Parts: sequence; C-alpha cells; structure tokens
Amino acid sequence: MALFRTKVAFTAWTIWKGRCESVFQHKAVNPSQIVKRSQYAVWNFIKITTKFSGTSKANPQPKKASEVGYESGCGSGPG
Repeated sequence: MALFRTKVAFTAWTIWKGRCESVFQHKAVNPSQIVKRSQYAVWNFIKITTKFSGTSKANPQPKKASEVGYESGCGSGPG
C-alpha cells in the first residue's frame, strides 16, 4: 500500500510540474515525458529509502534525469 501511495504522490507531483512548465515557461507538455519523470522519481525515492532501511530491491535503473527532463520545471521536488 505504501508503494501505491508513493507512486500516486510522485505522479501527481510530476503532472503538476508539467503544468507549471506549460503555464509559466510556455513549454509543450509531452505526456510520455511526464510518465518517465514520475517513474524516475519513484525509482530514486525507493532506492534512497531502501538504502537507509537496509533492504535492497533488484530494479533496473531508469535513464538519467537529464534524459527524461527531470531537472526542469517549477519547484525543486516534493517535500
């Protein structure tokens, strides 16, 4: 259940970031990029939290943040 909530939270946040890019930076929003950004954010969150909890999950590493456009947009991230 916690993983589902994490995915929902990061998906909502990346949709919001895409909206900010569209409204404030006048960029075209690509839905597939929003999905990739969300997956990247979730993957990194899980990677960091499992690192500190002592557990490990074998997940393939997604593309670099620059390849999915994660570093652009309004706001620096959730939390």
